[in-house]
Amino acid sequence: MNRREFLGKFLPKQNSSLGNSRVSKPESFDSENSLTEAQKLQINTATCLAWNDVVCSSCADVCHARAIEFLGLFRPVINEKCDNCNECISSCFKGAINVC
Repeated sequence: MNRREFLGKFLPKQNSSLGNSRVSKPESFDSENSLTEAQKLQINTATCLAWNDVVCSSCADVCHARAIEFLGLFRPVINEKCDNCNECISSCFKGAINVC
């Protein structure tokens, strides 16, 4: 059983008409809303559910760059693949991902 199937038992069902398609950045992506090279995303370990032994992967599930890795089942970290799309920020309902 993979993580998505496991979480599916506990999370509300998504609209089936949406399917599993990923949303990619439009070609005319507004660079004003993206982070600069110097700005990085950071996971706040005090508020992150996964860092506090709760099975959660909402940030990794939306990351099209696969920039969020888990050290085992828990402990997510943002790696160098991050392209600063900010999708993980909006997907974290605990607000544990911040710009530093």
